[in-house]
Amino acid sequence: MVTMVKLITSLLGAAVATAAVLPVQELHDHAVMNTSTAPAEGGFIPHCSIHTVGKVGELKGRLLGMCGDDQPLSEQHSTWLDLNLCLANVNGKVVWGDHGKALDSCTCTSRHFDTQFIECNCRDGTDGVWKDSALDLNEGIRYDMDHHVMACYGNLGVLN
Repeated sequence: MVTMVKLITSLLGAAVATAAVLPVQELHDHAVMNTSTAPAEGGFIPHCSIHTVGKVGELKGRLLGMCGDDQPLSEQHSTWLDLNLCLANVNGKVVWGDHGKALDSCTCTSRHFDTQFIECNCRDGTDGVWKDSALDLNEGIRYDMDHHVMACYGNLGVLN
């Protein structure tokens, strides 16, 4: 468990340490929340003690977490989920979409370490303009207790 925390901290480094922390209301004022098509099975937050969106290298675009079946942190599992399996870019806005591959045309990051909100800058395919939007990942990503991984739609994450 400590190794996962050190791995996440070292990979995200200064970005985690210096990320701006804005109140949720300010997030709503500056970005459109797109949650109307979220899968019905969301709710990973109660099962995951640590979670963030990877920003660099092979972790980029993955939701990383330490999760468990209501276990103490020391007994939780390291897991990750490729957000391209869960999110789509529709007219420059990040939305829920099974195998939507949003990260092929969006740059997305966590608001800050251990948050459920993702902020994206997506290219609108109709006019080429880049637009900001945000999404509450907890509404469409769940913790699959049978496989000990995060999941969306029918897509399972990876257990490390």
